[in-house]
Amino acid sequence: MSNTQTEKTLPTGNIITWRRNKPDVKQLLAYLPIIKAKDDTQKISEEHKNIVRRTFHKSLKFLLSPLYDDNGIELELNNSIFCNQIEPRSHNNMKLYYKNNTGKNISIENVRNFFWSVPNINIYAATVPDRMHHLDLGLFQHQLNFTKILINKQCGKSFIDKMNNRVKLIPRYKDLKSFPNGFLHLALLTASEYRSLMKIMIFIVDELYEDSGSPNFIKNNKITEVYLKWNKMYLLSRKENYEESDVTLLQVTIYIFI
Repeated sequence: MSNTQTEKTLPTGNIITWRRNKPDVKQLLAYLPIIKAKDDTQKISEEHKNIVRRTFHKSLKFLLSPLYDDNGIELELNNSIFCNQIEPRSHNNMKLYYKNNTGKNISIENVRNFFWSVPNINIYAATVPDRMHHLDLGLFQHQLNFTKILINKQCGKSFIDKMNNRVKLIPRYKDLKSFPNGFLHLALLTASEYRSLMKIMIFIVDELYEDSGSPNFIKNNKITEVYLKWNKMYLLSRKENYEESDVTLLQVTIYIFI
């Protein structure tokens, strides 16, 4: 294995794209090592993945160790300093899953998290998720995969092919990526491609199959409704400015979606 370096900047997922791309928004923190695999087989091996994860957390330990001492990290908010006021809430639970080797049940890797050892800070509440990775590449990807698995289980592979054919028939349009060969053959989709699929998936799943009276059968309109609610929630999350009423509406929309 070889390693190289990559420049890491502070996550700015809560800042709109045109602003976060300005030079004065970013601050260089460090160059972190990137572990390179010698071939694709090694790249997907668990050994290589664990080495990459351990390297990342050890690098964070080296990078952030000067920032705290036995008294914890001072947090400045609205020109006021808050110290020793962050109470751990979920670290113990996360460490328990890690100890029992059941981390995948809650979508964490079985690698000890460096932040567990940082006193007086809850990393799970202190970070802001990047919208692109959390929604576009995360939740929507999961929703799309779940839909394919569900329809295949209930109706069979022919309906997955039907979905794919419907995607192929979507014509070209401004700011909308077309998928002339469908989307099932694409192993890795970009965030932009997922956003294009968001715009059309409600039409792809609508009236896709006939409903059945069998127990636990998920009706077609329920799946269509999920994508409708998702789009409403997603559009609200992409607003550049929020009023209090917008935040309340977004909270209600998220509650309805889940």
